[in-house]
Amino acid sequence: MNHWQLLNDVRKSVYCSRNDDYSIELKELVSLASKSNDSEFIKCVLLLREDITSANAKVKLLWLTSLVGKNFYAPLDVDLAGPLPWNGPHILDTRSARLQSKYAKRSPLRPEDTPELRQCQDINNCSFVASLIGLKVHNVRQPKIKQLSPDVFSVNLHFNGASDRVVTVSTSQIPTDGQSNQLSIHSGDLADKVVELAYLQITAGSYDTHGSNCAIDTFRLTGYLPEVKAANRIDIKRLIKYFRSGLCIIALGTGADASMLVAPLITDHDYAVVAVDDDRESLTIRDPLNPETCVEVRQNDLWNHYEQVYLNWCQTKLFYYKTCIHFFYKAECCNRFNSITDKPLFIIKNRSKSKQPVRVLLETNLREEVSPGKRIAYLKEVPNDILSSIHDEPTGACDIGLQLLKLELLPGQSVRLFCHSSHSESFTTHMFYNSELVSFNREIKSGDYRSIIFDAPDNGISNSCQFYRNPSIMLKVKSPLSEEVPLNLQLLSESSKDMINAQVYHASDHKMSRPLREEANFEQQKLDIRYLHLITNTPYKVVCSSYSKALSHKFKLNVKPSSSEESIYSECKLKQVYFEFGGFPHHLEKRFGWPSNSNRIRIRLTSKSNNLCFIRISPMASSPSLSIRCNIFDEETHGQLHTMTQYEKPGLGGLVIDQLSIDDCTSIVLLIEKDEALLSGIPLRPIECELLIGSQTTVSFNE
Repeated sequence: MNHWQLLNDVRKSVYCSRNDDYSIELKELVSLASKSNDSEFIKCVLLLREDITSANAKVKLLWLTSLVGKNFYAPLDVDLAGPLPWNGPHILDTRSARLQSKYAKRSPLRPEDTPELRQCQDINNCSFVASLIGLKVHNVRQPKIKQLSPDVFSVNLHFNGASDRVVTVSTSQIPTDGQSNQLSIHSGDLADKVVELAYLQITAGSYDTHGSNCAIDTFRLTGYLPEVKAANRIDIKRLIKYFRSGLCIIALGTGADASMLVAPLITDHDYAVVAVDDDRESLTIRDPLNPETCVEVRQNDLWNHYEQVYLNWCQTKLFYYKTCIHFFYKAECCNRFNSITDKPLFIIKNRSKSKQPVRVLLETNLREEVSPGKRIAYLKEVPNDILSSIHDEPTGACDIGLQLLKLELLPGQSVRLFCHSSHSESFTTHMFYNSELVSFNREIKSGDYRSIIFDAPDNGISNSCQFYRNPSIMLKVKSPLSEEVPLNLQLLSESSKDMINAQVYHASDHKMSRPLREEANFEQQKLDIRYLHLITNTPYKVVCSSYSKALSHKFKLNVKPSSSEESIYSECKLKQVYFEFGGFPHHLEKRFGWPSNSNRIRIRLTSKSNNLCFIRISPMASSPSLSIRCNIFDEETHGQLHTMTQYEKPGLGGLVIDQLSIDDCTSIVLLIEKDEALLSGIPLRPIECELLIGSQTTVSFNE
């Protein structure tokens, strides 16, 4: 068997490691195959060589999602998996004290002399047994099984994106009670018992399972597409039609409310539909716990006593083609903001000239540990406005790890989907269709919006004197024409408690005295600005703020055309800028105050000649009565470089002097005055201000 072990080791290396050179190992395998009489081994070596040559990425992804807990479930048909166990073989535990006490012995698994399937009352897997019953009613082939040794079997089950994962089980040590009754499904067919062991292994890892539902279990046994419907919203005639078609396996499930039930129904229990009656418009269901218990279900019974209808559709009879996309949903990134723009996006296109039915199944991959609490995952169509909020989850079951989306695409139609999950998970998205002209792809980069993530503001509106220090995003729409275009802007915070605002100014409005929108309202976590009309090829700045110190670390700004017909957005640019220093590369700042006996102060600077500067003066605290002016001189010649005759009240951006040209001097004096009369013996009000200087080349204070 050493040649099979070598093959399995090379398989795992090829598909699960980053090494690209397997020439030595492959050469050894080909040599062994040329000397072997084992046709299966020869076939497997040839298939591996073909995969290495083609570098099939999808096959590699299937292998990379094979690990569930400590067990490796290779995506191989059992006939190609070889005679060696891949994951064990695994012997299941009994974790509860009750089961350990009742089934104290262990003995080899054995079939029973019984013509009917029956659930073991000590294993909570009614849905699994109901699924097996449904398979037998419709003559559907059970999962493929291969015996490796007298008590070791490999079983193919559908999970983690593959239709043929190998689950290896041992039948040598089955919990057995004092009367020789085994902890196993009651069946005369050993295959039913082996499949149950395999299913318990991947879903619970022990006999202490909490159950599932028939839609999930039938899918994992057959690959049939699962659909869950509310029992009180479905016509029983439709279920009869589905049953007669031979395309659908059906089961019913009860809820937790015992008052809604009638004997012999029990709560939270699944029942297989085993027959239908057209004349009586009824279904016949069978209890997995007791083959003698068959119940007729008519329309009112369905609506009043049952909670769920489980449908599993034969995908191979309904659809000719299948494709899939594997991806990982990272919740800390995708759920950071309440925005579709952060979600994985997919696009389905129908390039045919006829209407095309399409089914998309979102499958959550199994893993070892599942945290408590409800887990949600679903696909949903992207609305016309991708900046719309994510509201209610779609109808149907979004919390069972399998969600089926049914679409009908018109000729030439494209449908975009987004995925939302409450937790970080690995997913496989399967699409089933009937035309080669239908395509399904991951949308890596959307062209209908632009976005930027940046640090949240340090200060809130209470510190409005430093409003100009809030994060600013430069927005510019490039176009061959100078024209007015309507845009939608959306500001988002990570925290649902942040009250946020965004104001839009021309990039040159350093005083921030002319906002392009009058509304200064603060919104909780999300602020939408609709139909903001801007001129193309003109730079603007979006100043983002919070009412109080932001609780989140990051903000996000999304921008898109207001109209879907607008095509200019491929040229929309977003960039964080630092306008407090006028956008210049060199920065200098200091705080200052006037002497108590003077309303003017001189601040000396040293600069290189031929410099260009930006100056901002702003009070550190709100001073509604403060008016100031700033005149600038050449200290050597006393020539005036900037003149202000009138006092100004500093606005949101303070007092601003832009594009100050320093040509032939190196020593400069700023004379900063406040409009406050000097009265004998009365000290002036203490006011502290901030001086910010941006410059093309270096400027320093000459104290």
